[in-house]
Amino acid sequence: MAGLRQPRNGFFACPYCTPLRCRLRNIPLSLPLCGASVQYQDEQMKLALCWLPNRAIFAMQRIVIAYCYPREIISSAVTGSGITAKKPMINARAIKDALTTNTNLLCIATDQAGVIQFFNRGAEQLLGFEADHVVGKLNMLDVSAPQENSSFADPLTATPVMPVTREVQASRRWSTAPTSGYELNLLRKDGRPIPVFATVSVTHDAQGTVSGYVFVGWAYDEQKQLYTSEERFRRLFESAQDGILILDAVTGIVIDANPFLLSLLGYTIAEIKAKYIWDLGFFKNIADNKANFLELQRQKYIRYADLPLETAHGKVVNVEFVSNVYLEGSIEVIQCNIRDNTARKVAEENILKLSQVVDQSPDGIVISNVLGEIEYVNHAFVMETGYSVEEVIGKNPRFLQSGKTAPETYKALWAALTSGRTWKGEFLNRRKDGTEYTEFDIIAPLRAGDGTISHYVALKEDGTQRKQLTEELQAHRLHLQELVGIRTAELAEAKNVAESANHAKSTFLATISHEIRTPLNGILGMIELLTLSDLDDDQRAKLDVVSQSGQSLLRIISDILDYSKIEAGKLEIINEIASVSRIVGNSCNLYRASASRKGLTLKSDIDPQISPHVWADPQRLQQILNNLVSNAIKFTNEGQIAIHAKLVKKRPNLELIEISVIDGGIGVSADQMKFLFEPFTQIDTNSTRRYSGTGLGLSICRRLAEMMGGSISMESKLGVGTTVRLIVALAPAAAIEALPPQVTDNRANRANRANDLRVLIARDLASNALSAPADGTLVLVVDDHPANRLVLVHQLKALGYAAETAENGLDGLEKWKTGRYDLVIVDCQMPILDGYEMVTQLRAIELATGCARTPVIACTANAMIGEADKCKAVGMDDFLTKPLEITDVAQKLNLWLPLRANKPPLGGDTAHHAAVDTNTLAAIFRGSATTKAELIRIFRDANDQDASDLRFAITARDIVATMRTAHRIKGAAGLIGATRLASLAKQIEQECGEANWQAIAEMLQQFERELGQVNAFLDSA
Repeated sequence: MAGLRQPRNGFFACPYCTPLRCRLRNIPLSLPLCGASVQYQDEQMKLALCWLPNRAIFAMQRIVIAYCYPREIISSAVTGSGITAKKPMINARAIKDALTTNTNLLCIATDQAGVIQFFNRGAEQLLGFEADHVVGKLNMLDVSAPQENSSFADPLTATPVMPVTREVQASRRWSTAPTSGYELNLLRKDGRPIPVFATVSVTHDAQGTVSGYVFVGWAYDEQKQLYTSEERFRRLFESAQDGILILDAVTGIVIDANPFLLSLLGYTIAEIKAKYIWDLGFFKNIADNKANFLELQRQKYIRYADLPLETAHGKVVNVEFVSNVYLEGSIEVIQCNIRDNTARKVAEENILKLSQVVDQSPDGIVISNVLGEIEYVNHAFVMETGYSVEEVIGKNPRFLQSGKTAPETYKALWAALTSGRTWKGEFLNRRKDGTEYTEFDIIAPLRAGDGTISHYVALKEDGTQRKQLTEELQAHRLHLQELVGIRTAELAEAKNVAESANHAKSTFLATISHEIRTPLNGILGMIELLTLSDLDDDQRAKLDVVSQSGQSLLRIISDILDYSKIEAGKLEIINEIASVSRIVGNSCNLYRASASRKGLTLKSDIDPQISPHVWADPQRLQQILNNLVSNAIKFTNEGQIAIHAKLVKKRPNLELIEISVIDGGIGVSADQMKFLFEPFTQIDTNSTRRYSGTGLGLSICRRLAEMMGGSISMESKLGVGTTVRLIVALAPAAAIEALPPQVTDNRANRANRANDLRVLIARDLASNALSAPADGTLVLVVDDHPANRLVLVHQLKALGYAAETAENGLDGLEKWKTGRYDLVIVDCQMPILDGYEMVTQLRAIELATGCARTPVIACTANAMIGEADKCKAVGMDDFLTKPLEITDVAQKLNLWLPLRANKPPLGGDTAHHAAVDTNTLAAIFRGSATTKAELIRIFRDANDQDASDLRFAITARDIVATMRTAHRIKGAAGLIGATRLASLAKQIEQECGEANWQAIAEMLQQFERELGQVNAFLDSA
């Protein structure tokens, strides 16, 4: 067959049967027709005959002409591609005649001049002309509206042509192009214009020249309405929130499905269209085979309220199914409406649950309309009142009233409800049997969708039982209040007992501290004074044993007090600039002699990466390290003890430092180790007797380390040795020049040497009670213990001061009133009049008389928390704790009552121009070369370290440290006659009051030059 294309997928593709959104003879033609098998095709007439199941399609010029010819009428066969002709082919000319003559489409053919040569029945019906009156007589212009006329020449030819419509002109101009569609305005016979959509084609003769034109079209208004209707239907179809499935009622083939159904099923339209419904397996019960489908077809209308629908993923969805059979033109289709029941079933289940909750509620529930008529009551209401449901429906709830409810209650009820608010209250109602009961109600309005009140719901609780419970609860509450009162009183009593016990503990510790420190003060003070006298080696060795025993006892007391401070949370960590190397060096210097006595070697190693200066509490770090080193020496009999300080990790503002103490001592087992850090605990009770100690040391160390944000750990092996590690995170301080290596890091030793200097000088410059008032160095010692008075008097004498004593506060106050004393040292706890009251009265007298303030230093054996604050509160200026060391006494006296360094010369001229006053030195030496050498050594050691500390403090801009160090240098320099050096130190001290760092820096340069001259003088003296 001419022009027949080869089949694809078993079908011939039709080039003319395109899906058009229009209706012809009420037959929907929006279906793609390219799936039809082409049975006839003629390229010359642009005509095709296509087959669909049981239907035939005639298409011409891409316009579907008919879709209603039964397949039995037109029987044909096509040869080729495996298709064998079985019946003769229908006559092509007969088909052409049928299509052009009998179709309702307008079909007009003209010659080259536009004279109408063919006018079919569709044209007659549309325009009102008869073919006999038109063919060969009228031009196309005669049936066209005036605006369609055109009189321009054909630009493709040189010869003018007859006036024709612009569409014809366009067709001639592009005679080789595909057929085009146009909107034309044609004229009916009665003169009315009618819009027509038409295609215009050019015909050619045998020689290929233009022989005429063919117009094929239809009334545009009618088709436009059909198109609009089709679009509206399509939008509804595609936007519907229910599934819609269209089936061919005869064949069971899927014609269409809307997006909602495709989404529900999980298929695409291509996967289900043009397939038999029973092959898809959607419906297991009504369309799983052809027989079931035919039943669906036969019943016309079917509805299933809950039908299982299987999706593409195998999931079963319950749906509501409704099917209808109806005609689309001459085609019978089945439309299936499918609604997903999931949401409805959930809603129904929720409604059922709510209904069960309401009906099974233990409280009565009543729902009434706005007129107050009851529409619903639950089972609890029926059981409570004795009325059946039938008896109360439609009634007003007032039938329950007993007449004993106050009228104000009902007024408040309706005032709340009519304003849209919830009401709560009590009613005294009557049951059906006449018994009365108390009812607690919560009544709330229910609103309709528009916000208006439609009903009222009342939740009714039996108030009788509730009232009984309320009364019982009230009784219990009163009883509970009584119990709470009793328990509160008991707790208050227990609190008072606990506080009394705590106070008793504090008092006990204070008493123990006082009672132990008082005799210790006498023991250690006298020992210290004896060391200043001339002793042989045997005497000094025996005195050392006594001194060490006293110091051990003092450490025990200090441990107990430290632990009590930690437990009370009153021990504070005070950070300042410190040196790790100095702290390690202090421990080495302090314990080197003890290690040597046991034949042990004590060495240290400092990681150079550790910052020279860090922010820490040097006193507490020193306390921890001293305890660890002391333990290592105590439990090691031979070998060495090593102290290592290393940098574990370094960050910009933080250094993780590990200080470890390693010994080769007795060691401990793993089981014993866990008890070592417990307070008052030792691994072996025998060790207490062999090595002494309270068992508090390591416990205090761990608590101190934790308070500093660090930790202590231990590794030990029995019989091999122990390693204890202290790890702390410390912030590096400002970079400062390292201290001179030849100068000792032991601040305590330096202070001792500085005071040794004062003691040495005081031996020859000691005042007596007669000359002391004139020198301003007479001290009044007030203490009830004779040993304490004796020790303190001798210490003062050794330091160059004169002293008088009083045995109680009353005696001391009377002596002070004489006005002879430059400083008072007073014990706090004394009979008759204690130190607190004495100083209180002393300050009151000063204030009343306007006399000069006398410095008062407290001297107490109570080292408990808050003692220093208590002393300051009554007017005392400073604080000393027993037992008193001469260095501590010297430090306080140098602060409040410094010795005069410029006493009258003992003979000879004073070398004012020298760095050191030679007359002062001569008075001190008294011709003793030994005294001279000892004096110079002590001064140089102490003063060199003080000078280094001064540089450190000024560089760090530490105002307190600068003032304190300058004051110390001033006193020491004045003692040996270095007056210019003392003067410069005094100026630096004064400038600290204004924090004038520029002036201090300039004075430091002068100080350095003068210090060099002093050192040079002493080296040559």
